Formats: sequence, structure tokens, C-alpha cells
Amino acid sequence: MISVDGKPARPYRVGSTIEEGVVLQSVRGRQAVLASGPTQVILELPPVRSPLGAQAPIAAPR
Repeated sequence: MISVDGKPARPYRVGSTIEEGVVLQSVRGRQAVLASGPTQVILELPPVRSPLGAQAPIAAPR
């Protein structure tokens, strides 16, 4: 889910155009990589925290 210019967030597939000249290049875990020509921007969600404030464990890849 990505929000552009304050509009409601919507889902995009890898390879989709987010806006003119910007493509969703890849998604991995809590990261999305947007590309505009040779320039890349990485969007990253903050770590998930448990209700007690400790960082929640992240599952190891299988």
C-alpha cells in the first residue's frame, strides 16, 4: 500500500507505475524500492513493536 500526494493508500504490483516516471521496482519485507530512471528511493516501514515496547522478533527466512 502506497500513498501519493496525501491521497488514500492503494496497493501496487511490482512493475506498476506509481505516478508518471516512477515505477515500483521491488518489495521485500518492510521495504519498497521506487525507481525514476537511474534514481532509486527506498521506502521502509519502522520495526514492529510489541505492546510492551520491546521490538517484536522478525521471522527468519526459510
